[in-house]
Amino acid sequence: MREALHSIDNTLERIPYTPTSSEISNLKNLAKKGIYICPYCNADLIVKSGEEREIHFAHKHSESCEEAKNVGRAETRYSKQVKRETQQHKVLTDIIYDELSTQSKIDERYEVDYGYRVNTGLKHYPDIIAKIDNNIFAISVVTNVIPLRDSGLVKEIAERHHYYIEQEMKPIWFVEVKELAIEPEKNAIVLWDAENIIAAKTEEDRKWDNFLSNHITDKSFFLPFNYPLNMNNIVIDVKSMYYIYTKDSKIKVKLQRFLTDRTSKPYRAFLLNNGVELEFSKTLQLQRSFTVNNSDTEENKRQEFLTNYENLKQDHEEKQRKEQEEAEERKRLQVERLIKNKTATLEPEEELSYQQLQKLLKEKINLTQKEQNELWNRYMPRIGYKNSAVVWKLTVDNRCVSFDDLRRVLKEFIN
Repeated sequence: MREALHSIDNTLERIPYTPTSSEISNLKNLAKKGIYICPYCNADLIVKSGEEREIHFAHKHSESCEEAKNVGRAETRYSKQVKRETQQHKVLTDIIYDELSTQSKIDERYEVDYGYRVNTGLKHYPDIIAKIDNNIFAISVVTNVIPLRDSGLVKEIAERHHYYIEQEMKPIWFVEVKELAIEPEKNAIVLWDAENIIAAKTEEDRKWDNFLSNHITDKSFFLPFNYPLNMNNIVIDVKSMYYIYTKDSKIKVKLQRFLTDRTSKPYRAFLLNNGVELEFSKTLQLQRSFTVNNSDTEENKRQEFLTNYENLKQDHEEKQRKEQEEAEERKRLQVERLIKNKTATLEPEEELSYQQLQKLLKEKINLTQKEQNELWNRYMPRIGYKNSAVVWKLTVDNRCVSFDDLRRVLKEFIN
């Protein structure tokens, strides 16, 4: 096994995964002097290492006790489970363990240990299991998400997630921050299959659900954010991802909330704010539910989101107003040009309203009210009410000088 109890300090000591030769020598010397004992039977332990088996603790005077054997076998299975992880996985897991262990010393309701030590009979092991009152949290760190494009590995993550739930544990997943993928110009986050599966649904997420339900009525809500909404029937379902990393020897968490949207690959969701960077040791709270933030901060974030939305909405409406004014000005200049040159035709990309067509025909062929009614009721339904430009082009191309001329041309066109 890789763990031993310190005989003086009564703390759990772990052998490094890649110790140097000098570290191995020092561990062996400490063991010889009685520093390490078995956490289960209190027997003296020694340190062994060799070519056939990696460095480990072993009972000094007898065969390992049964409990130590069970933990050793569980540790072996756990090692296989996390084999695909990077070295950063162990660093992050140990820091989380240390932080939760500190909390457990302050509050006796807490119980914290590595997953394979808590229950050796589990099919899948969380990296850490934390208990408080009747709540059990299965905490896992994922540091190598890219290979999860392989369907087999995605299936494994999903199986672990659902297995923890079946075992009446609450799964909490931390993903290495290098996997975070944002489309800032579209206010979107893109997720791996695994991220989509393990995203959390917390009490604060439910508060966001209620908050957004009061403000989102239709797809137009997303226009100021330039977010291309995928779902037709809007369903408010906010979730969270915890992206983890180390900085200045401290563990940081990037809390990223989003509104779920696209449910097929590639998975994309609507971002809520720019995420919150948190110092793990100051924000992690294990209560009846798990949080890495507090309610006051989240309420401020909701108000910040609403303020940002109102500003973006105002900017969006102003932009639309200017674009409409520019479009109307282009049409006005276009009609003026056509009136000045009665033989001019429209450019392919130019549009013409029916009111503009009326004005042009009055100038060119002296269109009367009676003739206008005939044009509208008899010919425009066949040509298309939005195809005023077609009528003007037929007028100019066929050099019509009266409505009789135009009537003949229109009859030939629609027959």
